[in-house]
Amino acid sequence: MFAKRNLPSLLIGLVAGLSAVGWPAIGPGQAQSPKSFLDICQSRDRLSPAARHTLEVLLETLQETDCETVNSLVLSSDNLTLNNSRIEDISILASLMHLTELYLGDNQITEIAALSELTNLTVLSLDGNELSDITPLNQLVNLQALYLNRNNITDLTALSSLSQLQELHLSHNAIQNLQALASLDNLEYLYLSNNQIADLSPLSESLNLSVLELDQNQLSRLDGISNLQNLTILRLDSNVVSSIQPLANLANLIELDIDNNPILESDRLPIEHIINLRRVQRKHVCPNCNFAGLDLNTADLIGVNLRGADLSGTNLQNSDLVGANLEAANLSNADLSGADLSNANLLNAVLEGTRLDNTNLCEALLPDGGVGSCMP
Repeated sequence: MFAKRNLPSLLIGLVAGLSAVGWPAIGPGQAQSPKSFLDICQSRDRLSPAARHTLEVLLETLQETDCETVNSLVLSSDNLTLNNSRIEDISILASLMHLTELYLGDNQITEIAALSELTNLTVLSLDGNELSDITPLNQLVNLQALYLNRNNITDLTALSSLSQLQELHLSHNAIQNLQALASLDNLEYLYLSNNQIADLSPLSESLNLSVLELDQNQLSRLDGISNLQNLTILRLDSNVVSSIQPLANLANLIELDIDNNPILESDRLPIEHIINLRRVQRKHVCPNCNFAGLDLNTADLIGVNLRGADLSGTNLQNSDLVGANLEAANLSNADLSGADLSNANLLNAVLEGTRLDNTNLCEALLPDGGVGSCMP
């Protein structure tokens, strides 16, 4: 998964022959535009106020005003970060065709035509802007990670040509139709929370998806999701899904959020238990997970993190819980007879009605903050 950058400093990348790159017009009635970043800097007085502000943000971040020095710095890196800077006009960035990573989150950008020139980009962040038209992105065919959260996007057509995309963030928009994503075979991480999506079927052939977030949409059915055998994390909180049977065959799923859906508990618990057990086996971590009433007799749970988990009524006879984190876990009416909880953390755990016959609590941190005694 690509690491998203939020750096306080600016990094811009290496390029040769930048002076040959064209640059769009900088204002009405101006006959000729600068052709390189150096020209842009030296002609700053001719820029529109919004474009000049963008340049000033760049100069301020570099703590330099001499254009030749700035130009040298500009050519020293292939990354540029200009987050949270009240930027509206990014036309001056069209000359930076060497960039491979560009971060422009939390600004006031409404128009991105200049980005169509930056075809070397592999990572682009435009989170938290005011975008509705993303058509210029259809030229950025080398993109592997794209961040477009918190905009005003409804139409994803421009993304259909971005076949190299592996990670796509589109949460908090107004998206209804996912058909444009059907051709993106390399997608592994897809974030679509807080949209207006009711139909998942366009994703049925996105077989490389590992993480899919769809909470707070309008889903009532999960058509096609059973094809996504590589899914490990699925978030469906706050939809109107009533049947989760299509999830039963997702053999790699280890995290599932299906809260706030009209799902019968009798349908939810069996699938939830299977997924939670798989998560413990593979990750040894499952905080706040539900294992209520399961038979975990003689289970190997050494060092697992089950903080806040529901283990009420669970059969844990003779289980190995050495060093386990059970802080604030609900163990009421569980059977811990013969279990080994030496060095376990039981702080604030609920043990009401719990069977503790021959349970080893040596050096365990007990619910009241005391320490368990060791058998001679």
